[in-house]
Amino acid sequence: MPIATVMDPTAAIEAGLTIIDHAIAAGFLEIDDAGALVLPPEAEVVGELEQLRQQRREERGSSDTADQERVVVGGCLLGGMDHRERWGEFRGLLGLTYSDPVPAGLWSDPVAREVATEIDATYRNRREVRLINGSALIESLRARIETGIERSLGLQEFAAHVRELESDARGFFAATDFRIAAEILRSKLGRNKLREVAQTLIADGVKKEVDIAEVTARAMQGIEEATSILSGRMGTAHAFASVADLWFQVEGVMAQERCAPIPTGITALDVDIQGGVKPNDTGKMHLIGARTGVGKTTLAIAAAAGLVRNGAHVLFLSCELNQKEIGARFLANYARSRQRPDGGDRDLAERMATSSRMLPQWRLEGRGHLPFEGSLVQAYGDVMTAWQEDQQMGVVGDFSCRAQFLADAETFVEMIRSAKAQNPGLSAVFLDHFHAMRPSKGSPRDRSQEMEVRAQTLHGIAKECEIDLFLLCQLNREAAIAPDGPAKEHINGTDSLAQLASAVWLLEYGKTLGPEGKMITDRTLLDLHHGKSRNGQYLGEQSIQVAKSSLCMDRDHCIVAADDTARQGVN
Repeated sequence: MPIATVMDPTAAIEAGLTIIDHAIAAGFLEIDDAGALVLPPEAEVVGELEQLRQQRREERGSSDTADQERVVVGGCLLGGMDHRERWGEFRGLLGLTYSDPVPAGLWSDPVAREVATEIDATYRNRREVRLINGSALIESLRARIETGIERSLGLQEFAAHVRELESDARGFFAATDFRIAAEILRSKLGRNKLREVAQTLIADGVKKEVDIAEVTARAMQGIEEATSILSGRMGTAHAFASVADLWFQVEGVMAQERCAPIPTGITALDVDIQGGVKPNDTGKMHLIGARTGVGKTTLAIAAAAGLVRNGAHVLFLSCELNQKEIGARFLANYARSRQRPDGGDRDLAERMATSSRMLPQWRLEGRGHLPFEGSLVQAYGDVMTAWQEDQQMGVVGDFSCRAQFLADAETFVEMIRSAKAQNPGLSAVFLDHFHAMRPSKGSPRDRSQEMEVRAQTLHGIAKECEIDLFLLCQLNREAAIAPDGPAKEHINGTDSLAQLASAVWLLEYGKTLGPEGKMITDRTLLDLHHGKSRNGQYLGEQSIQVAKSSLCMDRDHCIVAADDTARQGVN
């Protein structure tokens, strides 16, 4: 049985007519002398439906949140499309982080609880079938039962529950929006929790044999839980992995094909991270360090754009650039580096070649001397047309960004959690930059200790959200005069960054031979010092040793135009 089927239109019409025939035979519908349907009054139908739902609630012994629970769960089952985004919206409304499961205690309806558990496990990549809809969940369970992995759920009963919830949701969706149902559910859950607290205080507070301090502590905990629900902060709860969770995680790692790394396209970076970002082996922190103005942001944009161009989902965060500046640099890179896909529009390809020359980042930021009009507007439109074409073909990943000035590490942590919850495929985050962040409230007054805590916090979110974090950082003054170039020891303020990082790259301006044989600084060149590579350096399958790479930069388009790392590896 396929995961999702599309019914033939003729068969769908026949099925609908059959349902109408049954309804007439059962007396639910009537026909007049001319053979036309006589519809009952709307109020009467609504009243009967509510009566049936109330009867179901009484039979199940459910709370007053049962209807919303069944609409929310059922809304993620309807049709053959993937409802991953809809379930992510529900989780985001509750404030759950990517690593948090939806608590089983959220559901009062046992049928909704059973199916919601499967939906959430699928969303959190704990099932081989990654599609979220009714048919996909049934097929996923069938496969686990056949392989002997699943023994607690029965296929026929589960399938019946799925179809029951689909039916409930289908009856609601004409009049009830999914988000409204989810918000009502959240509100009722919070109020129910407060009601439980009040009942406990009344029942236990008057008993002499009960410790009043214990009653108060439980009440405060209940109020905190209710506040978390109502404010969308349920993700503050701790989630622990059961044996079943561990089973699925380990099984998934053993069974999956080895994931090819997604390269940044910059050999000097890729050699130190085993070829690129591996979506099934993330959770690492990498450092790009430089003095102010040398080019760490330029290199970071080039690396982020390269990952996106190769299919990765990337988030770029900054507390220095605004979103216009980030966007201008990314679009300039894309216009310069985009290649015409096979079968693409040749005229568009030719116009894109013109766009790449006309759209440097300073022009896109509005710093040109001439107005942005005529051929420039055409070229800019061609860039978006090409981007939409590449997205439709599935040859590029997602790129998103956020600028937040005067943000602390905790603010960026919440952003990363939110981004991962909304897009579980997110595999790389760039953060510009570590030393421009504001100290966290309540952090140690000692600057070195504060930065050590900050580094550990950011390293922890990379592990928690299973992303590779490319963290930009500042080098101290000694880096500019070091005879052998910058090293890990020149990272400003703390040793923790280099200790926690898997790869460290340190940048300085390159030198060229100037007039009279003197060496002068050349801003088109970057010397990249390979400060650390925890897993060794590899060019494909070949182990190499490279201490310094020379990069030629097209700064107008945030592109590495030349890189001698591969040539050094061959030698």
